[in-house]
Amino acid sequence: CQLWSGARNSRGYGVVRLAGVLQLAHRVAYRLAHGPIPKGKEIHHECHERACVNPAHLRAVTHRENCRMKRG
Repeated sequence: CQLWSGARNSRGYGVVRLAGVLQLAHRVAYRLAHGPIPKGKEIHHECHERACVNPAHLRAVTHRENCRMKRG
């Protein structure tokens, strides 16, 4: 993992302000490494670490897949 060292939101996700807009750091990391997030997809942390911004640990999946893959 590459843990976000900046600010985090109340759920433990890294946050960053870009062009005046607060964004989730893992989504920014995904876009920088892989391009736009496909329509209808969200970003799943394969490592299950909300603060991780390692692009190798991030995968675009449907909401249903993301819910199914979460630790339970």
